[in-house]
Amino acid sequence: ELVLVSGFDGGGLTWSGVVTAGQQVQLELLVQTDPALVANATVSNVVTINDGFHIPFDVYSPETMILASDLTASTKSSASLNQQVMPGELVTYTVTMSNTGEADATVQVTDVLGVYYTVYDVGDFIESPTGTLVWSGVVAAGQEVVLQYVVQLAGLTELPAGLTILDNAIQVDDGMHLPFTIIDPSPPWVEVSRYYLPLIMNQ
Repeated sequence: ELVLVSGFDGGGLTWSGVVTAGQQVQLELLVQTDPALVANATVSNVVTINDGFHIPFDVYSPETMILASDLTASTKSSASLNQQVMPGELVTYTVTMSNTGEADATVQVTDVLGVYYTVYDVGDFIESPTGTLVWSGVVAAGQEVVLQYVVQLAGLTELPAGLTILDNAIQVDDGMHLPFTIIDPSPPWVEVSRYYLPLIMNQ
């Protein structure tokens, strides 16, 4: 029986038993790779054998290459790149999920819309009751999946005075790596001017 000593932090497994002369004992174990490993990283394992008579020695396993997905080249942008949009205007967003890794990725993309946006057309996404947009699917190794949706900017009376940058981002989770954020690098903007007329009172 193999006994777990600890996890990824440098521990391992131990086994104690008798190996009869001229015989062999086969031990099997199933391990999970560290989710922080990147695509094409290599891992190996080492076993230290101590029979109590000879000097302990190490036996190394062959190196194993990690075939992992890599979605870090994915992008998000609007059709109004760094442009002014008007109150109530429709803005189309495109999300390109690019898998440059060597393994398929089962992905969930989540977009919590900014306070001044409402969903106009969900496109490739599904809208939750709270207005959050979600897409789930597979991005094959070496392939791209292009997703789109349309939002509507708030009306004039719902926007603050002055210039507002319409930042927007998505959360990506492939179930293997740590979730990460993709931002729109050139968001659109809106500017609202308000003028107040002096109050004139008759005496």
